[in-house]
Amino acid sequence: MRWKKGIASFIIILLIVILIIGCNKKKENGGNTNTGENKPNGSEKLTENNEKKIMEGFRKLTSGNKKPFEIAKYIDANIAKVSKENAQEMIIGLEESQEYFSQEYIDELFKGNRQDLIIKAGGPFSFDSSKIEAIEDKSLKSVITNIYDGKYKLMAGEGSYYPIIDYDRYKDYEKYLPDGIKEYIDIKSMESSDPSMRDAELGISWDELGERLLKTENYLKKYKAGVKSEEVTRLYGEYLIMYLQGGDNSPIYDYQTGLIHNEVMTSYKKLVNNNADTISGDIVNKYIKAIEQNKLKIDSSITAKVIELHNQAIAKVEENK
Repeated sequence: MRWKKGIASFIIILLIVILIIGCNKKKENGGNTNTGENKPNGSEKLTENNEKKIMEGFRKLTSGNKKPFEIAKYIDANIAKVSKENAQEMIIGLEESQEYFSQEYIDELFKGNRQDLIIKAGGPFSFDSSKIEAIEDKSLKSVITNIYDGKYKLMAGEGSYYPIIDYDRYKDYEKYLPDGIKEYIDIKSMESSDPSMRDAELGISWDELGERLLKTENYLKKYKAGVKSEEVTRLYGEYLIMYLQGGDNSPIYDYQTGLIHNEVMTSYKKLVNNNADTISGDIVNKYIKAIEQNKLKIDSSITAKVIELHNQAIAKVEENK
């Protein structure tokens, strides 16, 4: 009997110890046994006060006219600690800073013989961050380092290098962001990594351009009141004009005959057949009919329709918002 009493006593003591440990852990967690509940985006548990301080620090940076590389450094250190809504604010703030400082960086890159030094270090067509060390001028090296740290990249165009926002690097943040801004980044990264037009010449296929046109339209349908709907509407309009008329060095028609290229008409018809219920499909179908009525010849009567059709498309997009 004594051994049974001993076991009973041991069990009672063990239960008391477990209860005490459980109470202490609950106190440590502020009475919340779900330790992951207060983790806004990442693995660190933060209070509302902590997040407020982070955002105050971020807004101080952006209102203080800090350069993109300074803002990007702050975002890298803190985006995992805030809510998705605040993470979105950070990304929008970074993009606005990049747009603001683009011209200043362009001016820096065109001072003196700096373009020659960039080409000497990286070549005439492609320059990436691995080539920064090859730049001999310390001042220029510092400028380009800041450009890359600010999440731009250098893109060659018409024999010179320009800074453009590198949206591919925004993808590092996507897991912290709402769906609307993630899809916006996907759209913009397509253009920054593979420009649709370069030096007035189409840089992608007609079918790919048509797909980008549809992707922007789908975004605008899905996120009618999205924070980036205005920018995507602008991009949609650009894609539509490119698709309907091409570029100076890649027009939709043959210069000698004036007739529309077969590959362009084939692309138009494919887009219409597969997407008849879209705004883009309706607009391109109207364009096809006008071209066919003009016996496939692209002249002033056809090119005059481009702006008219563009305006119709934008008006319909705006109606659907």
